[in-house]
Amino acid sequence: MFKPRLEALAAVSLVFVLACEQAPTSTAAPDTSPVFAVAGNSGCATVQFTWAGVPNTAPVTGDLQGTLTTVFSGDTKFAGVTMKNGGTGTWDITGGVLGSLAFVTEFDNKNFLHDRPGSPFLLFENIGKHRAVEGVEKANLHYKGTFNATTGQLDHDYVGVICP
Repeated sequence: MFKPRLEALAAVSLVFVLACEQAPTSTAAPDTSPVFAVAGNSGCATVQFTWAGVPNTAPVTGDLQGTLTTVFSGDTKFAGVTMKNGGTGTWDITGGVLGSLAFVTEFDNKNFLHDRPGSPFLLFENIGKHRAVEGVEKANLHYKGTFNATTGQLDHDYVGVICP
């Protein structure tokens, strides 16, 4: 009962093996050219920098050097110790890893009031992001830092990617 099935399977296997052995072969050399799919070859740069001073125009130092000027949109939302707002950022970068650049971003900002024993009065923790609007192909920047509403000083550490 199983013998005809085994013979049929053996015949199909033999046809398959013979077909593979007789398949035409290419004489062309294999393509060994490199494939560039890494960010380092895209013209984009991963950056880290600090924006510190008195807003709304403060110096940028680190991988980018220059100034960032922010304008808040006026759309502010409060929820307990959290405040959300946003606006535009105008970047005048005069040096650093990408050289001179001028570009505009939109940003979203979240403020969290530090209400802990020993913390300065009206110290806000900030987190946020900037996204390119014009002047560069891409700017995906994230920040974390503080704003002291008593002294007016901010200190934000940024990381992200910029594609000119």
